[in-house]
Amino acid sequence: MVKGSIVIRRATVEDLPALKTLWAASGLSAAGLEKRVTDFQVALGDAGDVVGCVGMRLNAKQAMVHHEAFTVPAQAGEIRPKLWDRLLKVAQNHGLLRVWIVESKPQSFWNTKAGFKPVCAETAAKLPADFGAASDPWQVLTLREESETLVSMEKELEAFQKLQRLETEALMQRARVYRVIAAVIATAFLLATVAFAAKMLGKQREPAQPSNQRPPAATNALER
Repeated sequence: MVKGSIVIRRATVEDLPALKTLWAASGLSAAGLEKRVTDFQVALGDAGDVVGCVGMRLNAKQAMVHHEAFTVPAQAGEIRPKLWDRLLKVAQNHGLLRVWIVESKPQSFWNTKAGFKPVCAETAAKLPADFGAASDPWQVLTLREESETLVSMEKELEAFQKLQRLETEALMQRARVYRVIAAVIATAFLLATVAFAAKMLGKQREPAQPSNQRPPAATNALER
């Protein structure tokens, strides 16, 4: 029995030494995992020490469960469900379609409790190539049908297109308003220009006003 409560959290770089020790004790190869340490969920005991771990590698809308290990194998039955609950939440949060695991035991936790099923030829064709060889004893848990994903994508696309139409209509309406405003301004400017030109032309055509002052009478030189 596990004493006290088990805390499950995402692994950090600080957990790497403990994980390496755990993998080595479990006979697992840790090659290349140092760079993917945050793919793991770790189970912590009362003292804050790592008592179990399991990784989940993501690939688009699929994931692979891997490198499960426990400091005390006899405690795996109590710790594993807690780790799986966390992995399942991560998978659901990412909207995954399928989760894969290599499992040869027909009556393991993964197929009796977690719901994994042996793959058929049709499903095996959907296994991401970088997860491993198709000849391995893969089991898969289908979280969502691809048809559901397609419907969801179609709804998202429809909503996006509707938003685009609304934005386009708003831009067109705004452009029409701007055109009306521009036409009003242009008309007002044209009328003002015509009025100013007519005024200036009218001034040029006005006859000169006669002067009221008479020119001084010429002085007769003989009268002087």
